[in-house]
Amino acid sequence: MGSRLFKLPKLFLTMKIAIVCGRDIERARDTDGGSILIRNLAHELRRQGHGITIYTPSHASYGGSEQYFLDRIAISQRWGAYFDDGKLHKYDRVYIFHVANTFGLFEGNRCPLSRTVLFPMLLGAFYRLFQSVPPEYIRAEKEALKAAHYIATPSAAEQDVLRDFYHVPKEKIFITRRGYDPSIFKPLLRTHIPKDRLDIVCANALKPQKDQRFFVDLVATAREYIPEIVIHLAGIGEMNGNAGYGNYARALKREVAERGLTPHFIFHELLSQSAVNRLMQECHLAFYPSRTETFGKSVLESVVTGLPTIVLNDVPAYDEFLEHAYTCIKITRSATAAFEAIETLRTDPKRYRALSENGIAIAPRFTWERVVADFLHDSEARIGS
Repeated sequence: MGSRLFKLPKLFLTMKIAIVCGRDIERARDTDGGSILIRNLAHELRRQGHGITIYTPSHASYGGSEQYFLDRIAISQRWGAYFDDGKLHKYDRVYIFHVANTFGLFEGNRCPLSRTVLFPMLLGAFYRLFQSVPPEYIRAEKEALKAAHYIATPSAAEQDVLRDFYHVPKEKIFITRRGYDPSIFKPLLRTHIPKDRLDIVCANALKPQKDQRFFVDLVATAREYIPEIVIHLAGIGEMNGNAGYGNYARALKREVAERGLTPHFIFHELLSQSAVNRLMQECHLAFYPSRTETFGKSVLESVVTGLPTIVLNDVPAYDEFLEHAYTCIKITRSATAAFEAIETLRTDPKRYRALSENGIAIAPRFTWERVVADFLHDSEARIGS
C-alpha cells in the first residue's frame, strides 16, 4: 500500500503572525486590559513556536474630549500608509487590537482581511456612556467593522452591541474571553474580615468609565460604622493619551479632599501585575463600580485569587465569568446597597469564605494558556488554511 500524505490543520503548524496595536507592549508597564491581553497572547504564541512581529505607531499624541477621537482617526489614516508596501500580506495571520487601528489599514489592500482577526477593544458605543463621541468616529468604526471578516469579542455583552448598534452579522463574531496569569496571581483562601479595619481594592485604572467616584459616597456612608475603612485605587500610569483620564483622576482626588475623606483613600501609583497581586492579598474585599466593561480583567484577577468581590448588576459583561452569590456579590448602583453588601460579608464568615473558595475553583478555566488555546481553536475553525 502506498504512503498517504496527510495535511495538518493550520492550527498545528507554525505561523508568521503580525500583531498591530496602539502601544509598545514590550516597554509599557501598565496593567490595562489591552496591554495584558496583547502581551500574554504574544507570549503564548511564541511559546508554541509561532513567529510574532508587533507593529505600533512611533508617535501617537491625542487631544482631549472629542478631539481625542478625531486624532485617532487622523493618526490611523497616516499610519496606514506605512503598510502600503504589502508587508502584512506576508503573514499567515494578522491580529489587530482596537478598531481605531484599522481606519487606515482597511484601505487600499493594505491588510489581508481574509486572514485578519480584529479585537475591537473599547468601542465608541461604550465611550458614549460617559463622554461625547463625534459622529465621524462612529461612522469610521461602522465602516471598519463592516470590512472586517473575523471579530473576536470577550463577552456576549459586547457581541450584542456589535450586532445591535453596529449591525455586524453574527457569523463574523466569536467570543474570546480574557484570562489571568497563574504564575503572578496566586490563590489565597479568605476566611473572615477583621473587626477593626476594612481594606477594599479597586484595581481598575482611574478612568471615568470605571466610576471610582462611587467610593466617595460609599465611604461617606460607611465611615461612621467602619471608622477604619480604606479604599485602595490604582494609578493612571501609561493607559494612553486620553487627557480626560488625567482630568478625571485629579477631580476625584480634589473631591476626596474637599469632603474630608483623605484618610480613607490610598491612590497607588502605577502598579505592576505582581504589585497588584500583593495589594489584593493585603485587602479584605475587591469592589468594582464600573459603568461599563467589555469583560472585566481586574475583576477576574480578584476573584480567582480568592478575594471576595462586589460588582454592580448593570454591567452585563460580568455574566461571562461571574455568578451572583457564588463567585461574587452583585448589587444595585447605590451607596446604600454597597454598604449593606459589605456588612453582610463582614458579619457572615461562612458566606465570605464560600465566595473565596468558589473563586479559586473557577480559576483553571481562565488561565492565559487555556484562553489562547480556545482562541486559536475558534479562529482557525473559521479562517482555515
